[in-house]
Amino acid sequence: MTHTGELEIGKEHMPQGACLLPDRGPRVLWMSGDDSEDFLQRMTTNDMRLPVGGHRPTALLTGTGRIQAVFSVIRDDEGYWLIAPPHGSEALGSMLQGNIFFMDQVTVEDVSDQWDFLYLVGHGASAVVELLEFAAAEPAMVARVGDRLCLYENLLELPGFGLLIPAAETDGVRRAVQQGHGTLWSNWDEYDHLRIRSVRGGYGYEYTEAFNPLEVGLDAICSDNKGCYPGQEVIARQLNYDRVARGLVLLESEQPLATGDPVKLEGRPLGEVTSAGSVSADGTWPSLAVVRSRQLAPGQTVMAGDRPAVVAAMRQASLV
Repeated sequence: MTHTGELEIGKEHMPQGACLLPDRGPRVLWMSGDDSEDFLQRMTTNDMRLPVGGHRPTALLTGTGRIQAVFSVIRDDEGYWLIAPPHGSEALGSMLQGNIFFMDQVTVEDVSDQWDFLYLVGHGASAVVELLEFAAAEPAMVARVGDRLCLYENLLELPGFGLLIPAAETDGVRRAVQQGHGTLWSNWDEYDHLRIRSVRGGYGYEYTEAFNPLEVGLDAICSDNKGCYPGQEVIARQLNYDRVARGLVLLESEQPLATGDPVKLEGRPLGEVTSAGSVSADGTWPSLAVVRSRQLAPGQTVMAGDRPAVVAAMRQASLV
């Protein structure tokens, strides 16, 4: 599977400074037990053979290949940190518990009351990470200072640094970010604007059971060199036989669109708007839609609800 250019998507839209986003918890789980790696390997889409200090995003799918949960896994000395979708630790924990066989030596604990997961984005984010005394965080490895962990995530919503911080230390981290000329964001509208402009899916919008990972830009977290997992046959078939019919597109319109607006081309249904921007920076309103993308090309005009919109950019799965 090829992913040329995958890591660069989104960077051109990032703010010049550093913006620290608040915790979207509860979303932190701790998994331990001798069978944890085997369990994650057989249940999720990505290769979970991680070194200590390694991290990787992955997904739980239904048997038909639809998304149940997208989350990040960090391997620690004695277990695994699981960063669930926003406000999703309980739901992810229940899904995992429901798939643990009685012989599995695996335990899953919700530790969201003890840990916060903050997100740092922007072109100046690396300087703030250094201010927090983390060594350079590599794309697949975690940097550590005491109990604090820093990971660089570039395959999910927006490129940025995730900070796993003991809850008692969170206020101190916020103050340090402000002293380093960072900004504390409390409104997610601007973040979603950047995400949409970057043609990136989002939790609760595109990362839902309505779609499979190949349709919403998550092909890079579906490993093609590991064993079976729920939904794997569907994903492999779509990749091997070029059957990914739907893809993620950026629409621009002169008036705001609404989530759920049907997208049509010359009266033919193609799909629907999945993320509707609430911020207009240049006189146009950006939105994301999951559509039958083979019928489209950048620059085409479609109808979204009762409003015209231009296909500004497209993101499709990289095929074998």
